[in-house]
Amino acid sequence: LQGFMQREHYNFHETFTAVASSGIVRLIIVLAVGNGLTIHHIDVVGAYLYSPMAEELYMWAPPGVRKYVGECWKILSSIYGARQACADWSKHWIKVLKEFGFVAANAEETVLNWLSKYNVLLQFIKKKKIEITDTCNLQWHLSVRYQWSTDKQRLFLSQTAYIEKVAAKHCIDPNLEKGPMTPMSEKFEVRAVDIPAPEDVDPELLTDTKSLMGSVLFPAGWCRPDMCHTTIKIARQAHQPSEKVYDAALRALEHLVVTKRDGILFSARLEDYHCHERNQLYAYVDSSFADDEPTRKSTLGFLIFINGTPIGFRSKLSPIVVCSTGHAKYVAAALCVQDVLYFRDLLAKLGFPQTGPTPIYEDNETAIAITNGTGSSGNRHIDICYHFLREQQRLMNIVMVPTNTRDQWADIMTKTLGLPSTFDGAPGHGGSQPAVLVGGVRELEFNVAGTIPLRRPLLRHAPLR
Repeated sequence: LQGFMQREHYNFHETFTAVASSGIVRLIIVLAVGNGLTIHHIDVVGAYLYSPMAEELYMWAPPGVRKYVGECWKILSSIYGARQACADWSKHWIKVLKEFGFVAANAEETVLNWLSKYNVLLQFIKKKKIEITDTCNLQWHLSVRYQWSTDKQRLFLSQTAYIEKVAAKHCIDPNLEKGPMTPMSEKFEVRAVDIPAPEDVDPELLTDTKSLMGSVLFPAGWCRPDMCHTTIKIARQAHQPSEKVYDAALRALEHLVVTKRDGILFSARLEDYHCHERNQLYAYVDSSFADDEPTRKSTLGFLIFINGTPIGFRSKLSPIVVCSTGHAKYVAAALCVQDVLYFRDLLAKLGFPQTGPTPIYEDNETAIAITNGTGSSGNRHIDICYHFLREQQRLMNIVMVPTNTRDQWADIMTKTLGLPSTFDGAPGHGGSQPAVLVGGVRELEFNVAGTIPLRRPLLRHAPLR
């Protein structure tokens, strides 16, 4: 079968297939670890071959089995190489699961919920003559390594092997130990004069920069939230890179190699929950102000936690230009709440409803005042689509909680922060510095608002116990 010869709307129609995002995968894992559930990793052998082919499609008979000149075969099942194979299999698999009793927990039907014994499901799948392999002890998934503690109370996710592979591809020593300890230099800025004209871009430099950025973006979206701001800031110029942008991308990859053992920790221990209740969401949101010189837009970022683990995180350029820091942080909070509402709805459908409003930690009084409806008339230029934040607070879905700037986790998603020159063990020492070396563990140092000072790690690479 030669898929490139297929014509759209003639012998194939749909090719898009929704897949579970990294945030959904982290949510499922954190619920499983925090509530003592077992994670099964199921692989369907020859998956596409089980779904029927809706369109009438033919293929040339393979060499060695052809009996007649010009012989072709009619395809009855989707096979690898067909443009619609993935979409057909996804529809068939969801149909099989729903037939058994699964219920979709989200609109994309990438998460399905079902309460019964696991062995009953396996027997049902076998009756459908679908061959599967079950890895009870999940160890690898999409280049992510899963390491369990001996008591099964903690799970550590990292991408060491993937980082070593891409480092070797870009001629960087995979065993590099000394290198940049921050993803990006604090002095790195891309000004309008630094952006070359499209006709002046070196094609080889363009290819190398895009390859570097693609290699760094993958771990930034899975196990390395500390890399989000760096990758997004560099990726803005990846289509018209200069040597300065290429060097920044190379530095980011070198930092990944030096800190390749860092990752995200999932835990069932209450002491890792940072004074929050089990299975309850909370978020930190922040924004810079007009830091992107070519557009004068702001960089916003947020971190969404549950059971002490970041499950949702993002750093991106604000969709609009605003007139003050308070307005920038208000817009950032509105975008953060969109993701919070999605997770709240998904948790409710999975049997873990939120018992109260989700706290959104914000360090700007103006943004909180606008949310409470007590802002000034200077807020009239903000698009009405962002004011739904007020409605969500009135509905008790979220609540804006003031926090100190030095306690703001989301700082790491909006600006380049360096290492403090000294460390005296005090939370928040040296201002808002997210990455410090303490006992071999890269940690964030800050307080929980209204509680005693705590040391709260975002990234860990210490051995699990």
